[in-house]
Amino acid sequence: MERDTIVERMNTGKIRKFENHKKVNGRISFGYKKYKDNLILDKQDSKIVQYIYKRYLELRKRGYSKTKSMRLLRVSLKKKNYLYKGKEFTSHTIRYILSNIFYTGMMTNGSQTTNHNYDKIVSTRLFNLVSKVWWYEYELSLSEVWVMWRKTFTRQRCLWMLLSL
Repeated sequence: MERDTIVERMNTGKIRKFENHKKVNGRISFGYKKYKDNLILDKQDSKIVQYIYKRYLELRKRGYSKTKSMRLLRVSLKKKNYLYKGKEFTSHTIRYILSNIFYTGMMTNGSQTTNHNYDKIVSTRLFNLVSKVWWYEYELSLSEVWVMWRKTFTRQRCLWMLLSL
């Protein structure tokens, strides 16, 4: 009984926070930092995020495969001494950055998507160009795939939907 009340209040608080265009939960995206009760841009890290998007797109347009582009991007990040939270970038962290829709000014909560009030790091156009290169076989932008993923709730179902296009 009491547990249900607590859960209901927490969910109501999350919904209200989401409706006010604030980040509800999860880790803070690379390129942002928390200041009091708000997210602000970390100038150095946000420049790294922009570099990752631009460099990845440039490498893919040159005709390199995803794997080769990722490897070359990691090498160029290492040459510039760019670090991800004090460590070298991995393919996983780069993929996380390239697929994170939060950088464009959008955020999701469950199956809902809305714009947030924080500064954008990447333009929607650049994000969609990178994601079209990533999902070019399906001619979908990553934001469309992300919404599809959130609506279907399971990875197998989303992959099945993509393969049936």
